[in-house]
Amino acid sequence: MENLPNLNSIHDTDKSVGAISIFKGESSNVTSIQLLEKSVLKEHSTKIPALLLCVTGKVVYSDENEQTIELSSSDYITIEPNVMHKLEALVNSQLILVK
Repeated sequence: MENLPNLNSIHDTDKSVGAISIFKGESSNVTSIQLLEKSVLKEHSTKIPALLLCVTGKVVYSDENEQTIELSSSDYITIEPNVMHKLEALVNSQLILVK
């Protein structure tokens, strides 16, 4: 039986924050993000709209517009371009970012 790629196996378990591109198309990119409990993906922005899907765990998304959203498994949000935002992991979490 073939071993399929798995989000849990592509990240370094010693890194509190990890981002790995798992698909690149002509006009899209899919990134796997791992955040270990209490870690923070520091404030940043995107030049294009993005979709953030929480696969497992629980994170808090907050942005410069004073929007704060708690995401759990299967929750997703859209991220507007040029809006500074950050993520904080409440527990070990796996996310997918689609741009």
